Amino acid sequence: MTDLAARLIAVIGGFFAWWFKELAGLVPARLRGALEGSAQAALFDLSGPEIVLSRLSGRSWRELGRVDPQGLNEPAQARAFARLINKAKLDQLDVVLRLPASTALRKTLSLPLAAEENLRQVLTFEMDRHTPFSADEVYFDYRVRTRDAETGRMEVELVTVPRKVMDERCERAAAWGVVPDVVDIGGEDGGGEDASEGINLLPTDEGVNGPRRVGGLSLFLAAVAAALIAVAVYLPLEAQQREMQAFSAALAKAKAEAGAAMDLRREIDRLVEESQFLVTRKQKSVKATEVLDELTRILPDGTWLRQFKIKDRELRISGFSQAASNLIGLIEQSALFANARFTSPVTQDRREGLERFNIAADLAQGGAKDGASTRDGSFGGNGVRNGTGNRAPAGARQTGGSRR
Repeated sequence: MTDLAARLIAVIGGFFAWWFKELAGLVPARLRGALEGSAQAALFDLSGPEIVLSRLSGRSWRELGRVDPQGLNEPAQARAFARLINKAKLDQLDVVLRLPASTALRKTLSLPLAAEENLRQVLTFEMDRHTPFSADEVYFDYRVRTRDAETGRMEVELVTVPRKVMDERCERAAAWGVVPDVVDIGGEDGGGEDASEGINLLPTDEGVNGPRRVGGLSLFLAAVAAALIAVAVYLPLEAQQREMQAFSAALAKAKAEAGAAMDLRREIDRLVEESQFLVTRKQKSVKATEVLDELTRILPDGTWLRQFKIKDRELRISGFSQAASNLIGLIEQSALFANARFTSPVTQDRREGLERFNIAADLAQGGAKDGASTRDGSFGGNGVRNGTGNRAPAGARQTGGSRR
């Protein structure tokens, strides 16, 4: 039993040793070289006046040669770079293209730690807030410099290069036979290792030297590992999704109830406003009987009315009087009327020997209700004779004097 267990452990250990060896072949050459201490990368440095080709040896770069493009035409430049490329054997290395620091914009941003999960998307959406460019005008990359759990924030260094500038440099390199796997930025002092550590401005879907040749078994193992990672990520996300769905349902119900309550409140406010409007209008209105009573009080004896009308907050009267010109002043003295005026010239009725008048006045307190009184004929007074004993004209009644 012990021997069986030992053999089983040996088989399992051998399998994992072989598996990790295969997975190591999937690690980028530059990173693998840094871990293993072997030369696995080549650097084309365009940050200075001369173009320098270096090769990673152990943990440091060893210069292989340099070309001064000044004074060389394109064929001469191509021949010079062909010699360097043959010397470096680029087909076995990751190729790094380093651009001058002057072509890039570096900016340190303070962002919430929660943004780190989707940091590239966050920077893409907010690119025009932090730089003079929009996201589709630049190539960019970033690295997290510090994290502060107490404040819940982190410092992120954002590096951007205009697409036009970087495309031009990459096209020049391609003409020399150099297709980069990584594009980074040199330092202000001409260095670049520390300034560009972890920075790759080149999108993963363009300008790469093609996929690494890996065996079918390695691809299968990579697929298995990816599937396990996906499951590990999916399970908590799926549980979170269920919680979010339950929360969304509760929130939708609460919103519906709140909406119904708001609709009811608006309906109540509308009804209160309408009832208040009617009450206010009623309070401000003057009854037709009050208007008629006031006219009876202020108009002198010897005055008869043939017509009395209240419409649209305006009083109109017509009739006969011994001194019609005095009526405007008498009506103006009343607090119930304003802006008294003749609506037609005063005429002399020869048959009756009286002055015929037509007068309009505004109701100073808001007027009576529309249509509250619209009558033609006689109103007010004792309806028989004035104080002088004159008979009222036909179709008219006397105002003033004693009231019944």
